[in-house]
Amino acid sequence: MLEPLSFLEHVRAGIDWVRTLDAEALAALGSGETDVAFTAVRRGWVQLDATAASSRDAAQRGELDAPAARAARGLLLQARSHLLAARIALGGERPGARARLRAASAIRRAERALDRVERLLP
Repeated sequence: MLEPLSFLEHVRAGIDWVRTLDAEALAALGSGETDVAFTAVRRGWVQLDATAASSRDAAQRGELDAPAARAARGLLLQARSHLLAARIALGGERPGARARLRAASAIRRAERALDRVERLLP
């Protein structure tokens, strides 16, 4: 099985990708395209699972110390739960303005958690 040269780089790349998806979702919410926003949030939610696993693998390889890896994984899962809240808010038949606002707020909370993860990385 092929393994990446650096799991830490996978963590960084995963965070960057989720940030791109979050920006796409927020832009779509701003223009009323809730289906596009929902899809972007769902994709970011899935990516955060893989990113959290990569943080664990980075610790096993010694690329990230164990306490930082645990904290990063916890924050990544927290960001994932925020994106789940956004998915739920957008998952209705025709989400109204309040649901879109709740989703946008949840996406911003996920972004703040990702900011904290990035500060933990060497």
